Amino acid sequence: MAPSPTVSVLIPNYNGADYLASAVESVLEQNYTDFELIVLDDGSTDRSLEILEYFQKKDPRLRIEKLQHGGIVQALNYGIQAARGVFIARMDADDRMEPDRLRFQTAFCSENSNTLVGTQATLCDPKLRELGYLNPPENHDDILRACLEGMASSLMHPTLMAPKAIFETLGGYREAYRHIEDLDLYLRAAAQGFQLKNLTECVGLCYRMHAKSISNQKNQLQMDLKRKLLKELETTENLTPDWNAVEHADQMLPKNRSDFYRRWAVIAFSENNRKIAYHYLLKSLTTPPWSLSSTIDSLKLLKAYTLQKTTL
Repeated sequence: MAPSPTVSVLIPNYNGADYLASAVESVLEQNYTDFELIVLDDGSTDRSLEILEYFQKKDPRLRIEKLQHGGIVQALNYGIQAARGVFIARMDADDRMEPDRLRFQTAFCSENSNTLVGTQATLCDPKLRELGYLNPPENHDDILRACLEGMASSLMHPTLMAPKAIFETLGGYREAYRHIEDLDLYLRAAAQGFQLKNLTECVGLCYRMHAKSISNQKNQLQMDLKRKLLKELETTENLTPDWNAVEHADQMLPKNRSDFYRRWAVIAFSENNRKIAYHYLLKSLTTPPWSLSSTIDSLKLLKAYTLQKTTL
């Protein structure tokens, strides 16, 4: 048997054939090489297995775990048990890992065995065109504060790396909080004395934003689960949620595709990616369902950025 790798990269996949090859390729092309890539195929019915078997023939570091469809939490917990590495890194089947991510994170984790660590991320549209950057907080207190506001993106889950021992101490992910399993993990970790950290100098991921993502389809369910989780941990772990911030986040939830496109436009405008910003602003105006308030919001945004452009 080959010696155990230092890092196990876990990619859960369910019918992700459209983007899976790009994701797998980006991991296998890492500048850091002492890893295994475990793709947890959750009962896919598309071409996923065909794609994975193609890459496995080229690179034996890829392990395919064929699972019955049970959801992301079951898949990840299976992966934690199956992982042979000292550290576990997360990745999603529709994103791309930047070439130096594992090198940066492994060096950090080797010196910080009590820490869950993420990285900076580039936010991209479905065609991997850059919208802007995540710009997450760097230190534990700021990340925890954001988590207590219900903001799991303060440590983006597909950028996560941590010692396998931490996952085991926490008992892995909890099925009761599927769809916010990352937020649940971070808050329980902090309550047990583990540290949260982002390597903001490392851009570790191209995060693909698209209408099929869980965060786009399950927003209201996620908000309901966040309230349930925060109430539970407020009682059991003596954590103090910021309920005003949680309620504000609920009110700001995108309600439809038009809202999402307008949000993407704002991200792109903030990074001066004007061409793609105008593209998605116009899509927000032409994508149903239409409403007067939504149209007015998009037109106000268009006017604001047009005026800004003419005064530069």
